[in-house]
Amino acid sequence: MENVIIKWEKLILFSQIETLKSELLDGRGFYAIVTGKVIDRHIKEQKLYYIGVAYEQSLRARIMQEDTHPAYKEIDNFIAKNPDYKKYVRIGKISSKIQDRDSESLYKDIESCLIYDNKPLANTQCKDSYNGRQIKIENQGFYCSLKRFSDSSKFLKKSAESYFGY
Repeated sequence: MENVIIKWEKLILFSQIETLKSELLDGRGFYAIVTGKVIDRHIKEQKLYYIGVAYEQSLRARIMQEDTHPAYKEIDNFIAKNPDYKKYVRIGKISSKIQDRDSESLYKDIESCLIYDNKPLANTQCKDSYNGRQIKIENQGFYCSLKRFSDSSKFLKKSAESYFGY
């Protein structure tokens, strides 16, 4: 089983992604799109809408490319109906892993595991099943709206039990 720690950063207003000067946005990693409303200078009532990954392109490019994605339209429709809410992005970077490999398949398995375990409202793939490697993810930092731990061995065990009729 692979053990991975992802360090999540504070929320960034979606509209600032394109112009914000941040090295975090210029590399690979994960992103979570959430909605929330500001109450007493804090972002409250956060809803996780989407989890994505950028591997071969920067997070900034990937996030901005997704602007035509149906999931983004769903988020924008929610905001149009709820003008007190804003769209935010949270960036996550792998800070530690047992294996010394940094492969695209590892990143995709992490994304799939996070989606399956957290069930973001607008993701359509990976919400019903997980077929990747055994992986245990610990979310650290500002991971609010995500579960602290995602352990695929629990999903794979459930899948096997339902398949074999246990």
